[in-house]
Formats: sequence, structure tokens, C-alpha cells
Amino acid sequence: MTKRDESARPSTSSATSSAASATPSGAPASPAEEQISLRSPAELADALPYLLGFFPDDSVVMVALHGERGRFGGRLRLGIPRTREEWPEVSTQLAETLIAGSSKRGARPDGIVLFLCQDPGAGETARDVMERLHPLAQCLRLACGGLDVPVYEALCISDGRFWSSLFFAALPVSRPNLLRVEGVQQQALGVD
Repeated sequence: MTKRDESARPSTSSATSSAASATPSGAPASPAEEQISLRSPAELADALPYLLGFFPDDSVVMVALHGERGRFGGRLRLGIPRTREEWPEVSTQLAETLIAGSSKRGARPDGIVLFLCQDPGAGETARDVMERLHPLAQCLRLACGGLDVPVYEALCISDGRFWSSLFFAALPVSRPNLLRVEGVQQQALGVD
């Protein structure tokens, strides 16, 4: 049996505040609810299907963050527009929709986490997908920034890997029922 490094895994606590909340409205979780803290881009990528209830593909997913600890709030998902010409207009609409919707429910977001999810097409690699979608991520960042809400993280998830805007390195994403090599993400992120 191998020793696992629990420090890099999502932690749970019902007594302390956390970076993520299971409440869909973005309201603080009650003390009786379990809270999860996500500490890295790898954990964000791993948590996405649990936030949505399914594995998104061919999707732009945006998650509003609230407060200094980044509590999750509103979420939206849209299929990735097929043509680059649509990206600026769609980006503006998505940013406006998420920010206005969050504001109507009581709190303007303090930041946003962005996910671009698409598996490679025929003759395409996951890296090709990341490079092709990078301009879309930039359009979304500019649209959110234009509304004074920064994008704190942008992840491209493709073929079981993700690219973080902070690390620019492909790392594995765990999926239920698939073997996960313990320590790979921690080593790649420099976590002991």
C-alpha cells in the first residue's frame, strides 16, 4: 500500500469557511453543510463535473466567485461557438449574463473561473485544442474585465488533461472509474 499525500487533496470541513460552497445561489453554506476547499487548478479541473452534475464537452463553463475566499456562486454553460467570428459577441453576452444574474441574486461576483472543455477532433491533439481555444479564453477574459470582474483562472480541459492559464502545462484530470496515479499532479504543481 502506498502512502498518499492528503495535503494536495480537497479538504472538507463543516466548521470553517472554504473556497467553495455547495450552495447553488452562492449564499454561505450553513454550519451543518459540508464545505470543500479547492486549492489548485488541478482540483478545480477535477471538481468541474461535480459542480455541474456531468462531464461537459464542447462547452464554455463560467463560475462566479464571491468573497475573499472565492465561494462558488452562479454557473453557466454554453456550447463553444463554432466560428471565431462569434467569439467576441458571445463572450460579451456570457459575461453580462453571469454577472447580471449573480447581481440579481444578491451579490455581484468578485471574480470568475473559466473552463473551456472540448475533446480533440479527428487528426487533432489535446494541445491543438488548447491552442485553438486560447483566443476564446482571451475574449472571455476581456469581456469580464470590461465589466470590472477579473477571471482568476482559465482552464482548457481536453482529452483527460488540462492547461491552466497560470502554469501552461498539461496535467492529467482524474475521472471516476479511471485509474489515477497519486502524486502526479502534486509533483507537476510543485506540491510535496
